[in-house]
Amino acid sequence: MKLYAVIIGINRWKQYTEPFIQSLLNKEPLCNIVLIDNGSENPYSEIDGVLLKRIPLSSYAAAINVGIKLCTNADWILILNNDMLCNNSFYNIVTQLSPDVMYGDTLQKAWGGYTVGHLMLISRKILNTVGYFDEQFEVAAFEDVDYCRRVKNAGFSIQKQKFPITHFEGKTRYDISKYSEIRELNRKRFLEKYRQ
Repeated sequence: MKLYAVIIGINRWKQYTEPFIQSLLNKEPLCNIVLIDNGSENPYSEIDGVLLKRIPLSSYAAAINVGIKLCTNADWILILNNDMLCNNSFYNIVTQLSPDVMYGDTLQKAWGGYTVGHLMLISRKILNTVGYFDEQFEVAAFEDVDYCRRVKNAGFSIQKQKFPITHFEGKTRYDISKYSEIRELNRKRFLEKYRQ
């Protein structure tokens, strides 16, 4: 089984991204790592064993798509924020999971049910059916809700799954200028897309 982690980060290299990468390398050596530097002011450094791709500042959805396209032989792709820390191995957990289910470490009831985009585990089967993330959602909001809706509409399910990964709760998202206004625009885009 080929497992890839796609980490999307912007800035905060020493505070979050580098320690997270090192924790993954130490705790989960069977996971291939793709790091997307999403327009950091000081570009991220190269680390042995990590595929680094630097891109101009893009939406979270667009950055995820860049990362996914680099995981050509992946059976499973784990989408992750950079403000996290790996505490233990999770490869064996993934080998027990169903490719007909998308997993996350949270499950929200709003908007028909979704898992939050800071940690989403997507099988190749789901990705081949549902496709990439919708890049009309600007910056970082509602691309996760939209993807979960599409997963469900395609006949798959979404479940909560505990992973030994700590999330430091949106430490980079709220640094974004006018984030609240952008989130509201994306909410309207989501409602318009699924309006009956």
